[in-house]
Amino acid sequence: TPKLVVENIVKETLASVFAGKTLNQIQQLKIADICCGSGTFAISIYDYLLEQITLAFIAEGIKDDELIYQSFNGSYILTLKSKQAFLVGNIYGVDINPYAVEVTKFSLLLKLLENENAASIDNYLAKYNQKVLPSLDDNIKTGNSLVDEKYFEFNPDAIEDDVLLYKVKPFNWKDEFPFLEETNGFDAIVGNPPYVRIQNMVKYQAEEIKYYQSTISGFTVAETETFDKYYLFIQKAINLLNPNGVLGYIVPNKFFIVKGGKALRGFISSHSSLCKIIHFGVTQVFPNRSTYTAILILDKKARELFNFKRIKKLSTEFIAGAINYVEYANAAYTDQPWIFVSKESEVIFDKVRAANTVPLQSIAEIPVGLQTSADKIYIIEPYTETDTTFKFKKGKVDYEIEKAICKPCLYDLSFNLFDSVTPNAQIIFPYTITDDKAEAFPEDYFEANYPLTWAYLNNFRDSLSKRSINGSKQPKWYQYGRSQSLTKFHDTPKLIWHVLSTKASYIHDVDNLQFTGGGNGPYYSLISNSEYSPLYL
Repeated sequence: TPKLVVENIVKETLASVFAGKTLNQIQQLKIADICCGSGTFAISIYDYLLEQITLAFIAEGIKDDELIYQSFNGSYILTLKSKQAFLVGNIYGVDINPYAVEVTKFSLLLKLLENENAASIDNYLAKYNQKVLPSLDDNIKTGNSLVDEKYFEFNPDAIEDDVLLYKVKPFNWKDEFPFLEETNGFDAIVGNPPYVRIQNMVKYQAEEIKYYQSTISGFTVAETETFDKYYLFIQKAINLLNPNGVLGYIVPNKFFIVKGGKALRGFISSHSSLCKIIHFGVTQVFPNRSTYTAILILDKKARELFNFKRIKKLSTEFIAGAINYVEYANAAYTDQPWIFVSKESEVIFDKVRAANTVPLQSIAEIPVGLQTSADKIYIIEPYTETDTTFKFKKGKVDYEIEKAICKPCLYDLSFNLFDSVTPNAQIIFPYTITDDKAEAFPEDYFEANYPLTWAYLNNFRDSLSKRSINGSKQPKWYQYGRSQSLTKFHDTPKLIWHVLSTKASYIHDVDNLQFTGGGNGPYYSLISNSEYSPLYL
């Protein structure tokens, strides 16, 4: 996460937490990053903490050379002893990667030594006869922030499965941070949670996803077919805050409007938690990545109003935190899509609504793509073909499968408005479609009629069998992970466009092109369910 963005999140989140606090009250604050990575946010918390502590010392007129001293240029500087105490007493972090945890500890200890020299360290050692670098083992810990002790209720056998435990890493918050019993939670949590779509969680975190979707986990934001891992981190962080706590995250802004974001919008709005939204729109915050983001500041306690600002570029105004906000009422935002428009624009929209206009959803459908939960297996990129087969590679291995089981597919292909697109891949489609209903092939039929494809998929049977397969009472190991859109792209003209695009890039398809993806894309399509042609729409 860029440093200027980290500093802005920390400042916007912690300003209200520190406001009006005495030095003694600041000493009691507990601030965390529960997905701390290599410690970028932890370092920024440390800087902000020391700045506020110094101001509190000055404001209260405390003069104690063991804690703070005045330098030759008149500025006040905290002693190494003070910095140690506040680092160990105020800053906490968790990450599932043990190497990241060690990097965070190391970074914080290096930061502790900033502005120290040989003389100051020798003086400290002579005076206190204790280690200069404190242990941070009780502050920065390894574990899965999202999976707690309830996992053993969900999966009782896990307690004896060392391999599973090493992978999932359940984390008991009150055992690891006993002070949470007394404080009822953290005063603030900041960070940049991982963005992982459900399709990738199914592939790489299958051991966890069923837990997230269970009632035992308590994750209401996972009670939907499409969600992202950062949804879980938002709900978990809110639950880990004390009654006056504040959360500050940078997350993708798509959940504001997409169907899959309804559960998260509902969770936030039901608590009237919105405090601030800094919306970056199409402005790219992360270098070399197309991610459309927003800074989300949430209060644990309910609020009547929240502040909103759309940022068009990372300007001096943003860096300095001198942002002019517009106020909105929390009550106006529910689980329905969050639309932020100016008062002038709202007048125009009201006129459009009053004119008895026909909403697009009443004359067209916008389905998601096929959801295999294993695109790298089902999607192939042939290097040659015969009359009846495709030949392709997976890794260093050559395979051959029947053409008849494949459908033309778009796979990570860019295109422009009104392009004529040639499919760049094929997707294995082990289904028959009858009367607009898709049925997975019976096993004996599949093996007898498509022996090459049957043999190919059997090479990956173990990984395919581990997927979470929905939409069927008795799922077959080779069917897709989800049943959405199986019949949507069958003999139906449609429009296709990129989900993440700053300009119109629609193409018209009459060749039954397939594509994969859930609510996050990479493509969307539009199918007319009225007399209107997709070309007109």
